[in-house]
Amino acid sequence: MNDLIKVNKQGEQVVSGRLLYDFLQIKTKYNDWFKHMCEYGFERNIDYVLVTQKKVTNNPKNPVTKYTDHILTLDMAKELCMIQRSDIGRQARKYFIEVEKAYKKQSAIREAGKIARRNLTDTIRDEIPDSPHKNFVYSNFTDLVYKPVIGCSARQFRKKHGLGKKTNIRDYLSTDQIKAVDKYENLIKDLIRMGWEYKQIASFLKGQNFITA
Repeated sequence: MNDLIKVNKQGEQVVSGRLLYDFLQIKTKYNDWFKHMCEYGFERNIDYVLVTQKKVTNNPKNPVTKYTDHILTLDMAKELCMIQRSDIGRQARKYFIEVEKAYKKQSAIREAGKIARRNLTDTIRDEIPDSPHKNFVYSNFTDLVYKPVIGCSARQFRKKHGLGKKTNIRDYLSTDQIKAVDKYENLIKDLIRMGWEYKQIASFLKGQNFITA
């Protein structure tokens, strides 16, 4: 069941029609079943998207075959589960609801993190005097934030995981790690506004630990 929900490029949770069909143990053919389900008012390119998938076969003359699948919105997947009126359908729907709640909570935490990060960079821009080396100030404070949480600098973390410079590291952290990063960023922001210098802040942060179990 854990493989039913995927996140697309737009950051939306979606479900493969065929995977859901298999999980629900539908007896009729997939295409017939899906056509019947669409009679409940689901609309193409709104509730689902038609896609063509490839599957490897054991036939040497035709090693790859194509088949139709549908990428469903999470709302459509939940409704399909209700329509089945079965225990396994109710089980799947409950799972979708729980995952959706957790995903929304995680998204809210990440959005709050973006605000904390922006507040820190704005503070560095406004409170620290301009100099030829000011770009290094941003990376130095960033390392103060991340090293206590992930055990290395942001640059080292990106290199270790093969991430690009513009990749948001938060997308690869746990909820507790994100919360710790936010607290470090907010604290550093406040200390800069109080007039503390980098060395003072670095020394003070050595005694802090915001990571929860």
